[in-house]
Amino acid sequence: MDDIYLSEKGVREIAGMVIPVWFKKSTSRSLAERLLTLTLDNFQQYVRAENVCLVVDGDERSLKVARKVQKSLSEADSQGLDLLYLEENRGKHYSVTEGILRLMENKRVEYFVVRDCDADHFISDFPNLVRSAHHISRRERTDRVVVIGRRIDRHRPLGFFRGQMEELCNRVLLDAMNYRLAKRGRVVNAQYYSP
Repeated sequence: MDDIYLSEKGVREIAGMVIPVWFKKSTSRSLAERLLTLTLDNFQQYVRAENVCLVVDGDERSLKVARKVQKSLSEADSQGLDLLYLEENRGKHYSVTEGILRLMENKRVEYFVVRDCDADHFISDFPNLVRSAHHISRRERTDRVVVIGRRIDRHRPLGFFRGQMEELCNRVLLDAMNYRLAKRGRVVNAQYYSP
């Protein structure tokens, strides 16, 4: 139990990052490039380039954006950065799954962080999520750990309607998970929940 807390260097060695890349047609190409660039800003401090997978889900326009952003990174930053193009758009869940499967080929990656390509969160959240997962995993002696980040205030960055929708979706997901576990005579270990 002496390795419960990871340093940022420790996080960098064992973490992978999947970024599904898809932009609405109404998003200008220059804005899409800026958002993806901001999403990747300073990533190399927290995760090795070879442990990052940009997954483009069946959209040629988003593929061009991802390629341009990848080329705009310095050679040292982009060396090994993976760009996976899926020819058919099957949705975010499929993209994330394919990105994780791709990164699982690297035996050093123990934890996966999924980040949207819209620069909605700073990458500085990355080590805290991985450290939390690592801590819970070691403490509970299991590799079945999911850590979900949260916003202090959903409405300020998202607007009222989207904030309410996100809260509703989170509640439905949690209730569905609790229901399924209850049918098996189990409960969620909620000791690590944040209020």
